Amino acid sequence: MKKTYRSFSLDAFIYFLHIFVPVLLVITGLYFAYFHFLADYRVSKTKNDIIFITQNIRNNYGTSNFRSFDTATIMSGSYLPYELEPQTVDGVTYIPNRFGGRMYFYEAFKTRVERSLFFSLYRDPEKYQKVYPGVGAYVILLTNLNSSECRKLAQVDWKKDNSNYMGIEAAFLTPDDLGNGLYNLRTHILEDNFEEQHHTKDKGLTSRIPFTHKKARKACGCTWRSCTIALKFY
Repeated sequence: MKKTYRSFSLDAFIYFLHIFVPVLLVITGLYFAYFHFLADYRVSKTKNDIIFITQNIRNNYGTSNFRSFDTATIMSGSYLPYELEPQTVDGVTYIPNRFGGRMYFYEAFKTRVERSLFFSLYRDPEKYQKVYPGVGAYVILLTNLNSSECRKLAQVDWKKDNSNYMGIEAAFLTPDDLGNGLYNLRTHILEDNFEEQHHTKDKGLTSRIPFTHKKARKACGCTWRSCTIALKFY
């Protein structure tokens, strides 16, 4: 009787595995396919957002330099797609991005002359504000990316659809490196310093062309959603 019971239990277990395992594999496959599709969709929409925003910025500024240009400038003007209108949470207003994070805008150096002026007066910010005529470039920073999203964005050919594109920086944040992801791009991707070597505390990787798959994996090695992508335009 015990032998029959054990045989029945084993047969039932094997039957269960034959049914459950294929179902589990199908569900797992659909799960990963969905998130792969979702990431591709968000990247595609982000590409369109960037084109829309940069064209509006150029239409507004023309050949003028960017002076006192930041995220607040963008929020107060008509630069954004309607789907990315500023949101206010707990009294803080910000620009969302397609990945559940935020979008920030910063002035950036276009030439060595602009950079030299800043560093010659960075200990005297009041004097710098009086004499600087603005800068020739700006950076758009996207936060709260996971590793896959960061890699996909890093490998996009941004220059193809935007002739004002200068470069990209991909990075990931850690408790010890919260400043990664912006400095190298703002300071060391210029229109007249192609052969320049630099060493900074910012461990983000920069490039003027799309990242290779290998470089993207290295730059976007974050856990959960601590990756960032910064894009520079003039």
